[in-house]
Amino acid sequence: MNARDRLKQWYAGNSVPPPLLEAEFAEGTLEAWAQRKLLTDCTAEAFFGIDRQEEMELTWRRVPEEKSPLVCKEDLPALLNAYDPRDARRFPPDWPSRVETWKSREHLLFASPWNEGLFQILGISNGASLDAVLRGLCERPVLAEAAMEHYAQFLVDFLDRLLPQVEVDFAILYEPIASNHASVISADMYRHFAFAALRRVMDCLDRHGVRLRVMWSTGAVQAFIPVWLDAGVTGLNIEECGRSGISYNNLRKTFGKGPVLFGGIDWRTVASGPTAIDELLEQQVRPLLEQGRHIPYLDDSIRIYMPFDAFCYYRLRLNRLLEEVFA
Repeated sequence: MNARDRLKQWYAGNSVPPPLLEAEFAEGTLEAWAQRKLLTDCTAEAFFGIDRQEEMELTWRRVPEEKSPLVCKEDLPALLNAYDPRDARRFPPDWPSRVETWKSREHLLFASPWNEGLFQILGISNGASLDAVLRGLCERPVLAEAAMEHYAQFLVDFLDRLLPQVEVDFAILYEPIASNHASVISADMYRHFAFAALRRVMDCLDRHGVRLRVMWSTGAVQAFIPVWLDAGVTGLNIEECGRSGISYNNLRKTFGKGPVLFGGIDWRTVASGPTAIDELLEQQVRPLLEQGRHIPYLDDSIRIYMPFDAFCYYRLRLNRLLEEVFA
């Protein structure tokens, strides 16, 4: 089976291994390794035995991208115009040929609606705009409510146009809402402003057969997970979970086998070397794999300071562990 077949069978609950996925390689990492004569004659996917995944290159964000915070009713028309699903600039020029090529693909393809997150949708780009929008949420909540209603309609219209053309394997949604220490707003406040819009988008994806809908976030987001699951999210990918004190094993205990858990391996442990890697894989990753609905990989991008030998050892051991569990 190819990666697409395995994902479908695995997600349906059959006893097959999930796709072998990994965090993205940050800019400069592969180049730095190549300067050391590493990975010069094959792709990273082939060398490390991981499956290829491709993100659709679509413009989900504002067009144009210039942001201004939503602080008064005069700001609302610009936001509404910036999220126009009919704007031809949202598709690449060679879109028809890409659609035709994807029909015979064997690798994973995903879409990224909800590409910005609540605060980015409302125009936050720096500290000053954050302060203005936070005040606006309290003093003029009707503006944010109108903006989120329009954003949900924009995404639904865009997805209704897109998904009949291409079968995607899963969707990733982005919600940067917290630091490694605390969230920016409360989960109750987030539910008030974002839940209805997010629910509409999840229902649209479900209507088009996209069952795996993964929320990507980072930091201390424990309180938001019930909101996302209630809205129809079916998977979680929490970056920097090690730094923020989030344990995937605890998430499984708290939320059961409902959400698929993506990633979750503390990159700092991997950078420490073989002994720490072996301990982490046996004590944390193996139990999750045996319980099911976990696709393990690093909880951050593979950056230039990741030791090549440590990453090789980790990836080899993880691939072997997957073979053992799904033998």
